[in-house]
Amino acid sequence: MAYIRSMVRGSDMDQCIHVENLDGIPAVSMRNVYDGDTYVTHLYVYDGKLREWFAEESEAFAPEFGESVCAMDEMNAEITGQLLHVALRAQDTWTTVEIALRSEVIE
Repeated sequence: MAYIRSMVRGSDMDQCIHVENLDGIPAVSMRNVYDGDTYVTHLYVYDGKLREWFAEESEAFAPEFGESVCAMDEMNAEITGQLLHVALRAQDTWTTVEIALRSEVIE
């Protein structure tokens, strides 16, 4: 949870953070512009691991190529108002965190 909290806090800018479904995989996504190019970071669970995918926004998402962060079985996420809710399951135990977003949210 600390990893997700840290990533979200570092990207908490207007209309940057949102939750989406990538080919059936729930993800917390952050979009940032560097030198005029848009990059995306997706945090998601795939093949028993929490993963991070960082690439140019135009690059096709390939979940198997995300960097492995730690062992994880499942993730659910949603944004309601200014709160990001993330639930992670590892070995039949759910852990949740709510992160208050400071910036404007993409609905």
